[in-house]
This record gives sequence, C-alpha cells and structure tokens, in this order.
Amino acid sequence: MGHPVYRFGAVLRRLRNDAGLTILAAAEATGFGRYERWESGKTQVGGQYVATIADVFGVTEDLHLLVYAWTLDRLTPAAGEPSRTLDLDELRRHLRNAPEARVELGEHAYLVIESTRHIEVALLLLAARYDDQRVVVLPAAHRRSLPPAVPDVPTLVHLYGDTLADASTLIGRCLLARGLGGNEDAIDVTNLAPALAAPGTYEQLARKLDAIDADTARPTVAFASATAADARRFAELLPLLRAQLRELLAAAGRSTTDSDVERVTRQVVAGKKWPVLRLLVRAARRGRLPAPDPAVTTELQAMHHRLHHGWRDALAEEAAIELRAATAADAFDALEALHKRRSA
Repeated sequence: MGHPVYRFGAVLRRLRNDAGLTILAAAEATGFGRYERWESGKTQVGGQYVATIADVFGVTEDLHLLVYAWTLDRLTPAAGEPSRTLDLDELRRHLRNAPEARVELGEHAYLVIESTRHIEVALLLLAARYDDQRVVVLPAAHRRSLPPAVPDVPTLVHLYGDTLADASTLIGRCLLARGLGGNEDAIDVTNLAPALAAPGTYEQLARKLDAIDADTARPTVAFASATAADARRFAELLPLLRAQLRELLAAAGRSTTDSDVERVTRQVVAGKKWPVLRLLVRAARRGRLPAPDPAVTTELQAMHHRLHHGWRDALAEEAAIELRAATAADAFDALEALHKRRSA
C-alpha cells in the first residue's frame, strides 16, 4: 500500500480543531480571508503561509513535519498518474517560499556548529523515505482519510512522526558508511565535531552503553555494550590530545588560545588530516617539530583498530544470522538492492 499521504486541507482541519479555532478565527489569524478554501482543497496553501499556520495552530516545534505534510501532498501525483521524480534542485525550487525558521535546539545547541532549518529537515525526511539512486521518487497515491486522533499525541507526530525514524536510519547508514571505509556517499560529520571533541560526550555515551542489556542475540548490540570502557578512556585521552595539539600550534608559530586548540581538536576528531599536516610542515620548517607522547598516539591507534575491526566482525556476524533467518525472497531483495547500489 505504500506510505500514507494525507490531503493537506484535512491536516489543517485537524490542527484547527486541536487549536479550538473556528474557520472565521483561523482566517483572521492567518491573514487569508478565504481560509475555508484551504481546508476544502479548492486553493493550494502558498509556502509563505506555512510558518504563520504553524504559529496560529501552535505547532512551531513540529514545523518540519508541517512542511513535510504540505510538500508531500503538493508534489505526490494522484492515483493513476505516473510517478514523479525530483532531484534536490527541483525540490528546492518547489520549496523556495517555504519558511526559513531554524530548529531551536535549546540545551542541545552546543552539539552543532550551525543549526539547521526546518525546511532542510523536511527535505531529509523526503529523501529518507522516497530516495531512489539520489533522487526523490514520489509514487502516485490516493489521499487517505486521517486516522482517529490519539490522546496526548500531537497530530503531526501521529500522522508523519514515523518519518523521523526513517531519517535516523538514513543518517546512521551514512555515518556507518563513512566509518567503514570513507564511502563517498557518507555524510560530512563537521557539524558533529563539537560533540565529538568534548570529553563529556563520551562520558554520557559510556553511561548509555552501561544501560544496554549485553545479554542479547544481536552481535552489534553486544559489541556496542562492550565499548563503554573505550568511551570512558577516550574521554580521558582527549585532554592529552588537546595538550599535544597546543604544543604543535606553538611549534608552528600559531595562536595557542583555548579556542584555537578547540578548533584544531574538532578538525582532528572530524577526520580532517590536512590542518594537522600543514601545522607539522610549518613546525618542521621552523625547526621546532614537537615530540608528541607516543603512548597517547599508540593507544588511540590501537583503540581505533580494535573498534573498527570489532564493529566489522559484529556486523558480519549479525548479517550471517539474518541471512540464515531470511526467506528466498528476502535474499533476492537484498541482492537487487546491492546491485542498484553498485550501479549508481
């Protein structure tokens, strides 16, 4: 049956009722005098109104889901029509009037260098659910009736919240591809660098790993549970790494303020090699090449090797378990997916 697509007018009606507004009050609050035509579907909602709608109906925190619902209904072909294929540039053109509001991360803002916009999250949701060889393919679909409301569950989360799980899976696969061999499809982890460069991140990770039930039939979960000690040790090694990078900056004649050291640390943990290589060359030219503590480097290399190969082994073991439990149809589906991936 495919993923559900709901008429945006019906979504608006549910949101308006949730907010306790009449059609007349909604028309006045949104500034669109013929508001009832939105709900009936006689008039399409313009992108310039989406942010106002979110504000009026009190769903600004879920603005990305509102943009997703609006975009999906707007672009998905009606039943019986051909599928629609759109690349990223085409999607952006369709969304050029959509809201520019950024996602408020609150206490988690330190995790990223620059917060993203709700519209970009909506694009990620579309890509996660409808990606096909780096384009979005929207199959024709009937507009389904909205399911009954669920108490204490926001309407947008109830209707389209499961797309967030698809997006999380997509991000995880991309990060995994990067970690397992620098795959060109892997996403850049620059925005994660502040978190990756903070010892507290690994201390929190260790606590989360401690809470995992290691008595599991899933090799990847068991492996993750066993890495708590590595996370704690890495939190201890990060300050030592910072100290060595401070020495390297000084040897290269660069500023050694805390912010400069933090910047280089972020580059290192994000996998960027050239900044450090440039510093080493500069220090060597000045005849001041520092002598790093080999014990730190050796331990970090050993940890990387152990985690890298341990994760690969756990993945292979879990894949073997799943393959033994798979049906013939599952096996052929997997082979077809691999073939498409290699042909891309």
